[in-house]
Amino acid sequence: MRRLSAPAVYLIIEGAFSVFVNIIFTVSMVNQVQRIGLDPLQLVLTGTVLELSALVAEMPTGIVADVFGRRLSVVISFFLVGLGFIIEGAALSFGVLLLAQVVWGVGWTFHSGALEAWLVDEIGQSKASAIFARASQVGGVASVLGAAMGIGLAAFLPVNLPIIIGGLLCVGLGVFLAMAMPETNFKPRPRTHESLLHHLFGTFVEGVRVIRGKPLLMLFLLLFFVLGAYSEGFDRLWTAHLMQNFVIPGFITLPAAVWVGLTRMAGHLGGVGMVGVARRGLDQNDSRAVARRLAWLSAIWFVCLMGFALAQNFVLAIGVYLAAVSLRRGIAPIILAWQNQQIGESDSSVRATVLSTYGQADALGQVAGGPVVGLIGNASLRAALAFSAALLTPAIGIFARTAQKKD
Repeated sequence: MRRLSAPAVYLIIEGAFSVFVNIIFTVSMVNQVQRIGLDPLQLVLTGTVLELSALVAEMPTGIVADVFGRRLSVVISFFLVGLGFIIEGAALSFGVLLLAQVVWGVGWTFHSGALEAWLVDEIGQSKASAIFARASQVGGVASVLGAAMGIGLAAFLPVNLPIIIGGLLCVGLGVFLAMAMPETNFKPRPRTHESLLHHLFGTFVEGVRVIRGKPLLMLFLLLFFVLGAYSEGFDRLWTAHLMQNFVIPGFITLPAAVWVGLTRMAGHLGGVGMVGVARRGLDQNDSRAVARRLAWLSAIWFVCLMGFALAQNFVLAIGVYLAAVSLRRGIAPIILAWQNQQIGESDSSVRATVLSTYGQADALGQVAGGPVVGLIGNASLRAALAFSAALLTPAIGIFARTAQKKD
């Protein structure tokens, strides 16, 4: 099979994977609540095991990508992620569900950082920024399609079968990438006569040196820890909050998975538009301007999250939820482009390692924040979600502080 261009492959990955995971995520939380019977603490602990797996594997897999190639790492990722989802769909117990999180959590780390590093190497940083934004929009549209497919499957099949189907599709994506994904500009860190172990360790040390050499990259470590601490509780409990704390309108009798899927679809559609709105008129090369924009957007994001936690009306809760997830999608490509710009072309040989370090910071934040939010959730889902939103506030301060500094 002929290799495709790097931008085309990146957009295919973002689009296809968004379809597949949204088939899965449309029903996964409903599956965990209704079929397996998890309580709020178990819901969050499932995510904690996932993030612990990512925390342990993130740096080694990032180093593998920088030493052996980003393409190989990405292909391995989709095979493991798909296998993890297949196990999750077959799980009937909390223990097997935790095993699934380990498998797909480790699999995720093989392309976390490696995929973005691969694209920047292939087409350059200046072109990659635009592709990141376009991919976010493609992912949003594809997510709507995936959620619609998940809704359709959930309406006629047992709630776990869409998860298995999505896992099989992820494995298929890995097969496709093994044949179609190019890698022409990969430049591993030079290796002399050192052993492989020393070379791997040297790549790690070089990645740490790059981060320590730039104050903004150091600050990003705290930022990603904060984002991880906030996200775990929200991602794991928002579905239970809607199902347990609100009377879902009964004018049309629909399964819970369908209501959740429709909500996710609307959020993805909002995110597609927000990507353009968030970047409008923004000079991505001006760090202070980027930080100012992110400070305002994250402040509004926090207000929406708190509104979702405290809302008593179903329509209001849906409205602020949709605003929150749209803002989250709009902010993500700005941060990603900002990160890669700070790493720079001269440190490309350790780019995946550096980006994996931020993946570790995010995972560590989720591990630190998740169980606390889960314990609170066993007493009150509203309190847990409000606490989760409060965990986001340091990010606003980080952006505001950076906006006041010179580059």
